[in-house]
Amino acid sequence: NLELGEKTLALVEARYRNGVADRSELSRQQTSVLNLKNAVPPLEYQARQRLAALRLLTGDYPFTEEIPEAGLLAVQVPEINPETPASLVTRRPDLAAEEARLMAASADVEQARAALMPSVSLSGAVRFSTNSFLSLADPLQT
Repeated sequence: NLELGEKTLALVEARYRNGVADRSELSRQQTSVLNLKNAVPPLEYQARQRLAALRLLTGDYPFTEEIPEAGLLAVQVPEINPETPASLVTRRPDLAAEEARLMAASADVEQARAALMPSVSLSGAVRFSTNSFLSLADPLQT
């Protein structure tokens, strides 16, 4: 898009020099090219962040050298060695997150299963009644 914008800007500048285009058309195209140029650094940063995340997930760290621009298909995920202790594998953040999601789903299933069962509730009340308080007001009974 930036390349096309710069080519279009060159055409609009030539048209402006020849008197075919007005100043507002030239300004619009210059603004468009500047906006495209300003959009490039955040996209490059986002690409670097995603490449770093891929390297972290594949166990390729520390990040000392750059990943070649060969594309996503060139990235090879390392095999998990059968002798690797399970405690090391379970420390991976993606596996820990998946385990947490699985436990939450299991809890939801148990809650739904419990909601299908009949529920029993017991309640109790204690009641105390006496007439002895009425006799306190009667002077003949005391």
